[in-house]
Amino acid sequence: MPPSFNLPFVLSVAGAFLTSAVVAVTYVWPALRAMPRYDALRFSRLSMRSGF
Repeated sequence: MPPSFNLPFVLSVAGAFLTSAVVAVTYVWPALRAMPRYDALRFSRLSMRSGF
């Protein structure tokens, strides 16, 4: 392992991506799929613009 390799940081980043994916699949995706297409697309565009 190179001396500049920071394992806690790498594990933290990987955990953050994994947690985000689990939250999206569990909560966000089903809510968007339950909405009408126009409203879901409008919601996702608004949330991207506002920084969520």
